[in-house]
Amino acid sequence: MVIYSINTVDDSGGCGSLLHCASSAEFLSHFPLPPEFHPRKLQMKTATHFCIKNERLFDCTYHIVNKKDGESHGYNFVVATKYDIDWLRNEPQENSLFQNTVRFSQEYINYLCDSPVPVDLSMIASLNSPMSLDVYWWLARRYSYLHERQNVTWRQLAAQFGSTNELRGFRRSFKHAVAEVRRVYPQARITCGRQGVTLYPSETSVTSTAQTRHLEHVEVRSQKSREKINAHWFSVTASTGKGEVYGSLEAFSTTDAQMHLDGSVGFSECPVCAFDERNRVKHGHAPAVNVSLF
Repeated sequence: MVIYSINTVDDSGGCGSLLHCASSAEFLSHFPLPPEFHPRKLQMKTATHFCIKNERLFDCTYHIVNKKDGESHGYNFVVATKYDIDWLRNEPQENSLFQNTVRFSQEYINYLCDSPVPVDLSMIASLNSPMSLDVYWWLARRYSYLHERQNVTWRQLAAQFGSTNELRGFRRSFKHAVAEVRRVYPQARITCGRQGVTLYPSETSVTSTAQTRHLEHVEVRSQKSREKINAHWFSVTASTGKGEVYGSLEAFSTTDAQMHLDGSVGFSECPVCAFDERNRVKHGHAPAVNVSLF
């Protein structure tokens, strides 16, 4: 069980590591649950099942170790330092002394914030087995940084997934899980062979912030390239005189060109200077002209 995303607040109302809810219904609203776990339908059986799953998470201790070339690097932390939850209390009790709270460790919050991987909750809701969920999380993580083909043996996979089954049984379960994941995530490029699996760079199931910024940057550069193809020198009459600028009306307006020649806008804020460096030498230097008053 993994908490996908939780907005937490500290005791002063800012960002922190304390999840506070007045009732179990409010607490469960923070989790993407299937219909049978809807807070209004929560009965003893489902409550017990959900309780066990979350208590295992809150009791979990992470040991992350990286050993390479004679060096060892490790990072240990617990998920929650304290939790108090009444799983069967579906309605808030006014003036109650008991509050449902989970205090996540700061190390756990930092770990989630340092390297987040966006996931599609609708895809997760469509997966029916624990193995398929694990495979989806694994692929989402791998595809967030994978730039070339990568081979992983079945033994490496079994060790990474913590399987206690024989290798043949794990391989069969993994193949079934991959088929289920690719049904909801067809962009995932993965093949299963005799020796292991091969991963190919694929689209992430959700576009990350870094990917969005990269695409926006590429689009801006493409737009500027298209504009420069049609760019040319043209005359503009400003309040201080008449001058020339290099560009096009698609790149900036006549008013921008006039303010550029007048020097009424700074270098750093001038779209005409930003369009082409040759415009900078003419910034604020429109030659004066004699204007007849009559």
